[in-house]
This record gives sequence, structure tokens and C-alpha cells, in this order.
Amino acid sequence: MKSPILEVESLCKQYHSTIALNNISFSLEKGEILSLIGPNGAGKTSLIKIIAGISKPNSGSVRTSANDQAKSIWQIIGYCPQQNVFWPNLNCLEQVMIMAKMYSVQVTDIEAHCKSILSDLGLGNKLMSKAITLSHGMQKRLSIALSIVHSPSILILDEPSAGLDPYSRRFLRDFLNKLHTEKMVTIIVSTHELTEADVFSTKVAIMNQGKLLKFGKANELKASLGGRFVLEIPNLPELNHLSDAFSKYKNQSSSSYNDKHVFYYEDLDSLIHSDIFKLENISNGEIPYTVRPVSLEDVFYSFVKEDQADY
Repeated sequence: MKSPILEVESLCKQYHSTIALNNISFSLEKGEILSLIGPNGAGKTSLIKIIAGISKPNSGSVRTSANDQAKSIWQIIGYCPQQNVFWPNLNCLEQVMIMAKMYSVQVTDIEAHCKSILSDLGLGNKLMSKAITLSHGMQKRLSIALSIVHSPSILILDEPSAGLDPYSRRFLRDFLNKLHTEKMVTIIVSTHELTEADVFSTKVAIMNQGKLLKFGKANELKASLGGRFVLEIPNLPELNHLSDAFSKYKNQSSSSYNDKHVFYYEDLDSLIHSDIFKLENISNGEIPYTVRPVSLEDVFYSFVKEDQADY
């Protein structure tokens, strides 16, 4: 078993009477990609800031691998906050050069090093452009360049895809995948993009109200719902007369969220031959329905809804 590069143990954080983190524990191996998902106010940013060394917990600890113990936390970790951070009136190359010197980056040619990072992020033709003149997507790339100039072992990004167009989101995902595969950088991303988290991450953490509800591989979390396929039926007012019919199948793995009923099945054959699917109103097309693979969105809503029911 590999030793973890990052260990988070029993983290607690409280702001006055608000509990931001409630006994959070997990570990990551080198090269893993963790997506933190949860509603606004779940504690994702509080957790990220503690791991990055920006904030201190009330109790608990964050430990990095033994190989990095001789370095400061700032050398080990790169942090890119949700809001872009740069000097508006400096050009891209000047900014990355300043950060490289602040981190005491040890390379033969520091200018070439900085140009290479900017080029990898699609900013090779923007070296002399002031940050304030860049588009939002390019400003985000510059912020990421500033966070990786010192070649960190762990990169933390707080909602990096927020406000980006589809092309920019894809570019960002491909770049982070490259860091992951070529340099074995461990990446932690907080995001509301559940589809991207599903395909991008090696691990997923679902948070709500300061608690870590679920942690693991996306496929394992999806399997925990009771099946690999979904029969999705809208919860419309005109279908209220079917509520009794649906209640007969309460032993069938299911959930309800976003005005829809969701039933889980291990395979398509068992779904198509299920008693629910055979209901006359469904089979004759009177009720609109969707058949699809189970998604991370299903996992998210199922566990967050269950947790909120406890309050």
C-alpha cells in the first residue's frame, strides 16, 4: 500500500457559532485527483484554505508526505483561489517571474521556465499583455500559472471552472490531466460541475453542513445507490394519482429530487422488466420517462438530501 502524500485528520473549524468543518478526515496518494462537491456553505472553501495553510483549524491536523517535510507548506502546495489574483497592470511574463522569485525557484533559466508555463497554458502569445486586458478565461489561466510556478506536489483550486465557457473548461481539464499524468501532481478541486467531476476525478468527496458525507471513487459511490441504470420519472402534479402505485415499490432502490422520481437498477434488462416500468401509464407513453446510466448527480442529491433530512 502506498503511503499518502496528504493526510487530513479530524479537522474542525468554527466561526463564532457556525460550524464550518465537523471532524473531517481523509487521505490522498500521490497523483490522485480529488473533487470536492457540495452545496454553497458546505465547508469546501474552509477545508481548502486549511489544507493550503491559509487558515488554521480549531482542532485536527494536515500532514504531507515525509519526502516533503524539509520544505515549507508554501513550497509543497500551489493554491488558486476562486477569485483571480494578479497584478492588473503587469504583463503575464512579469507576473510569473515575480512569483518565481518569491518562491525562490531554482532553475537554470528562470525566464525560460516562466515562458514555458505560460505557453503550456495557452498564453504564449500573451507574454507582454497586461492582465487587465485578458479575457476571463485567460485571466484564470494566468492565476493557475502563478500557482504552479514553483512546481508544487499538491495543487488546490477553488471552483476553477466557474464562469468559464465550454472551450475554456475543456482546456482547463486537459491541462490539469496533463499535470496529473506527466508530473504526478496531486490535485484538489472544489466544483459544482458534477459531470466533469465524474470523468475527471480519481476520488470524490461529498460535503454538506461541514461534514464529509461520502469519500471514494465515483464508480463506487454510484454503485452504492443500488444499481448502474436509472429510470427517471417526472414528479408532475398531473401524475399525483400514481403516487400510490410508486409507493408499492418502496423496497426498490429509489430517491426523489428536483421534482422527479429516480429508480435504480443493476442492468437494463431488469429495468425494462421491472413492475414500475410495466405500469400502463409508463409503458403506453402517457408518462414521459428517461432511462440513463446512474450519475454523480444522483449520488450528490441522494446523500445531501438524506443528510438534510436529519436537521
